[in-house]
Amino acid sequence: MTARDRPESSWSTDSKAAMDHPRGLEADLDTSVELARDVLADLDGSCILATGGTGFVGTWMAELLTWSADRLG
Repeated sequence: MTARDRPESSWSTDSKAAMDHPRGLEADLDTSVELARDVLADLDGSCILATGGTGFVGTWMAELLTWSADRLG
């Protein structure tokens, strides 16, 4: 099921990035970015190699890093 197949009411439309996430996930990502702000700042400009990242933890970490780059610049 793609984002287009889901009912409009179940998706947040606050920003372009938020349109790809179910409601509530943005708040979790924002909270995670705030809690890990110092660590994420240390990673700024780094290259990260993740292997075996197709499960929950790997995809969450990739999403968190992408979200933090959008939020923190």
